Amino acid sequence: MLLRFREGLKSLGVLDAMTSFTSVFEPVFCYTANKAMTASAMQELFLPRLSPVGSNKRQMENDTLCWWYDFLQNAEGMCTL
Repeated sequence: MLLRFREGLKSLGVLDAMTSFTSVFEPVFCYTANKAMTASAMQELFLPRLSPVGSNKRQMENDTLCWWYDFLQNAEGMCTL
C-alpha cells in the first residue's frame, strides 16, 4: 500500500516536491499539537496550473478541483482529534 501511495504521489510530482521542501510538507504528514491541518491550509499547499478558460480540459480540471475541495472539507469534518 505504501508503494502505491508513493507511486501516486510521484505521478503528480508531489513526491519530488515533498523531498525538496520537507519543511513545507512536514505539517501535513506529521502531527503537531500546536496547529491543526485544515482543509483551507491543505488547499494553500497546492496551486493548480489550469488550462485556458473555455477549453475542454479546463472544465474537467474545474470538476476535479471541486471534487478535491469537497473531499478536503469532508475529511476535515470527519476528523475528531
